[in-house]
Amino acid sequence: MMRSALMTRSRKQQDKPQVWRANTRPLLLIALTGLIGGGIGVFPVIAQAALYRWTAPNGDLHYSDNMPSSQAERGYDLINPLTGDVLKHFDRAKTPQEIAAEAAAKQARIAAIKAQEEQARKDQALLDLYSSTDDLIRARKQRLVELDALINQAQDALKRTQERMLSTHSSEALAAQRDAIQLRKNLAELNDRRDDTVMQFARDANRLQQLLANKNTLEGK
Repeated sequence: MMRSALMTRSRKQQDKPQVWRANTRPLLLIALTGLIGGGIGVFPVIAQAALYRWTAPNGDLHYSDNMPSSQAERGYDLINPLTGDVLKHFDRAKTPQEIAAEAAAKQARIAAIKAQEEQARKDQALLDLYSSTDDLIRARKQRLVELDALINQAQDALKRTQERMLSTHSSEALAAQRDAIQLRKNLAELNDRRDDTVMQFARDANRLQQLLANKNTLEGK
């Protein structure tokens, strides 16, 4: 009869989770009493089943070994039924917007780390190439001299080609026109390269000054 009463109570608890106060520590103890050699012995048997704790939408705090499946999306705790200590916490399910925001934030962090690594690589390359801004200025001058020489060569070639375009031979004039088109493209690319070189050296010079200043500060100069 005692077993029947316990089974009935268990089925009721499964049908409707019990609401307990937050400061209650649930204990599931079953005491078995037996007669041993004319005496009486008490043997406690602890039934440590899974116990859930969650907060319902209305704010009520619940403890039960039977949790509504819908509550898993709202978050819950798995607790020790003997001590009430939290064994594991399960956060609520994240919304699609939260998941997307976290993914975007992660990508931003990865991009920032890569940018820092790339800048560190460039900084080290500058320090390896130039020990002073004077070294950089000399390198800039040499590079521009080389580019100006190529530009002058392209300009001279274009002038000669334009003279060929005046040839009385139609085939020669047509070939000169094709050459002139290509030479103009080459000349435009060289001028663009020169402009890019000037701007790049200006950025490098500014960055090198910062790096050398930081280096001198660290070395106490």
